[in-house]
Amino acid sequence: NINIYNDKISGSIKDGNYSSTVKVGGSALPGTYAISSLQIEDSIGNRVHKYGADLDKYLVSIGIDKASLTFEVIGTTPVTSDSAEPKLVSVKLESVPKFDISSIPQIVAGSTITIELDFNDISGIGIQQNLEGVDSPEDNAGFIFIANPNGPPMGGMQNYYSFTRADIIKGTDKNGTLRKIIKLNDNAALGQWYIQSLGIYDKSGNSINTGFGNTPGANEIAKFAAKLRVTPESTSFNVINNSPNSIIDNEPP
Repeated sequence: NINIYNDKISGSIKDGNYSSTVKVGGSALPGTYAISSLQIEDSIGNRVHKYGADLDKYLVSIGIDKASLTFEVIGTTPVTSDSAEPKLVSVKLESVPKFDISSIPQIVAGSTITIELDFNDISGIGIQQNLEGVDSPEDNAGFIFIANPNGPPMGGMQNYYSFTRADIIKGTDKNGTLRKIIKLNDNAALGQWYIQSLGIYDKSGNSINTGFGNTPGANEIAKFAAKLRVTPESTSFNVINNSPNSIIDNEPP
C-alpha cells in the first residue's frame, strides 16, 4: 500500500510522485514476479482498479511497458518451497443481535458483525512489511470487501477491511483463524449486504483473491459461496431496521 502522507517523495496530492518499499519474503520462490493489480482512489471516491487483461490494456493506454514492472528473484530454493495460494477452509459470519427468521441472517442496523476466515498455508500468511524479513503483527495478511444493497463501487458503498497477522485469533499463521469485528452504521442501508471479495496473502507472495465486481443476484451469491466451499449464509446477510425511531438512508445523494 502507498500512503499519501508517508510515501510522497515530491509534488502534492494532486500532482506528485510516491514511493513504497516492499520486502520480498524469505520464502519467495526464484522466478519472475510482476505487478498483478493496480488500484488508485481519490479523496471523493473515484477509483481505478485494474488487474489481469484490463491491467495490460491500461498500461498500454498510459504508455507503460509491462516488462518494466517485473523483477527476478534469484538464489537457492527456500527451505519451505511454497508456490500454492493460501487455502480458505471456511467463512463464518455472526452478529449480535441476530434474528434467524430466514435462511439468510437478519441483522439490525447498528449491529456488530463478526467475520472469521479459517485458513491454512505452507509458508504462513502475512506479507512481511519490514526490510529485515522478520514477522510482525502488522504484516498484511489479507482483506475483505463488504458491499451494501446499492452496489459496490463508489462513494462509500463498499467497505474495505484489512487483515493483519494480529487478527489471527486461533492457531498459527500456517493453520488458523482470522477474525474481523465490524460495526454497522445505525443508518445502514436496508436489504441484502454481501461479501463482494476477499483475499489472503502468504509470505511467499502467493494469494487467494476472489469475488465479483457487480451487485449480484441470489444465484451469483450462491455460486460465490460454492466456490469458497461454504454456504450462502456465510457470505451475505440482510440488514433490517428493528428501531422505529432510527432514520435509515437507502438513497444515494
